[in-house]
Amino acid sequence: MLKNQIQILFIAILSISILYACNGKKKTVETSTAVKQEVTETKPAKIMNDTAAANADEIYPLIVSFISIGEGTDANAVMTMENMLTKYRSQLGKSIPYIAVPWGREGEVDYLFRLSEMTKEEQSSMAAMMKDSFAGNKLVQISENAKCLHIRR
Repeated sequence: MLKNQIQILFIAILSISILYACNGKKKTVETSTAVKQEVTETKPAKIMNDTAAANADEIYPLIVSFISIGEGTDANAVMTMENMLTKYRSQLGKSIPYIAVPWGREGEVDYLFRLSEMTKEEQSSMAAMMKDSFAGNKLVQISENAKCLHIRR
């Protein structure tokens, strides 16, 4: 009887340990409305809303990189970009697909834009809009006509 109780206790402790280990680290992030929100960090995977996979040899018309200098990325900047994309999509009446390539330990990510549905003028306008929106933000880097350096082969 005691042996069965010990086995049940051992299994319960093991199960709780596994469940605890599977949960990601939690951190608090301030959103634009000054409300603190708990976010679960997990291992990043390639996030895609583009139809083709990212290619290390491809030259992308626009790359928006969210970097970190030891304190994580600017979460508000990502939201700013998403809001700009929503507005620009409605103005143009075109989809603007991208591929997000996570590459760092602190949430660093590159957003790769092929902009294949856009004219050269629309591409230039979008790049200028991104540059203007993030002017002075040291945690956002904008590249044009470049390869993504963070795609793992």
